[in-house]
Amino acid sequence: MFSPGSHRSYSLTGRGRLWCEELGIAVRESQLKHPRFARQCLDWTERRHHVAGELGAAMLARFRELKWIAPRRGSRAVRVTLEGARQFQQRLGLRAVSG
Repeated sequence: MFSPGSHRSYSLTGRGRLWCEELGIAVRESQLKHPRFARQCLDWTERRHHVAGELGAAMLARFRELKWIAPRRGSRAVRVTLEGARQFQQRLGLRAVSG
């Protein structure tokens, strides 16, 4: 869905754009050209990159709307709900890790 664009950004593939749109995340052609649309951001706790920028914010908002994730009280962290775990497994082959 994503391919490395530069050392600090991702490029959304055609398949990735379709996946986003199927979930209700609209992606305009003009957004795809903007270098900050899909940035890499290093998570300070996990030490792994995640999608930031406009696309990351849109994904976060949509996953919350769908109730696939929920905020943890008193934290910026989120937790994956049971429905979210099912959807992420079905759609992306990802399995939730307890922690």
